[in-house]
Amino acid sequence: MLRFKPLDNDRILYFIHIPKTAGSSFNNLLVQIYGHRHLFHADKDVREGKKSINELNSHKIKNIQVVTSHARYDFAKSILPDKNIIAITLIRDPVQRVKSQINYIYSNPKHVLYRQIKEIVDQNLSFKKLFQENANFGNLQCIMLAGEPNAGKAIESVGQNISLMGSTCMYNKFVTDCSLLLGWNLNGLKLDERTNKSAICLELDDSLILDYNREDQKLFEWHINNR
Repeated sequence: MLRFKPLDNDRILYFIHIPKTAGSSFNNLLVQIYGHRHLFHADKDVREGKKSINELNSHKIKNIQVVTSHARYDFAKSILPDKNIIAITLIRDPVQRVKSQINYIYSNPKHVLYRQIKEIVDQNLSFKKLFQENANFGNLQCIMLAGEPNAGKAIESVGQNISLMGSTCMYNKFVTDCSLLLGWNLNGLKLDERTNKSAICLELDDSLILDYNREDQKLFEWHINNR
């Protein structure tokens, strides 16, 4: 049973996977709808993404309906310049997003930032230096949607480049809206199955996180007020 309405040959769906916004759960749903045959999980580096695309034969490229990546809003157009991009994404309350990301990293010793975060937690140090040096924890959502940590630019980019934006707190609504936009058949699918949830819940300073995510907070509030 085909669960999706095939896109025209010149169009492609691009899911901008902002970390810790229920994107892994949504990716799993995309697999259920499109199957691996029609999905391309791209490296967020443009050069590597282009290399991966070029390594596919023409038949496999033709089958691609969806590109997903932890990359910026303009990534899909960079690797598939001849396609018209239908970009969709999820955003989240920035304090909750950063807390979730830190908990996730602390739960995963193989993560590149695990040792640094473990040292901060175990020695009761401040996260300030980490937030200053790593964009993952400072206005990342604006950066991914506009290329810079500016809520005004991100809102402008959403209007110009994003076909549909949802929020983690309204995940099922986002899935339903995607279904209406893209002609999905969701019958029999579990829409609210969440993955990559950390069992650890560290006590973190909300005010410090907010200090480094003021622009993301503006973006999130704008979305909630205008959804």
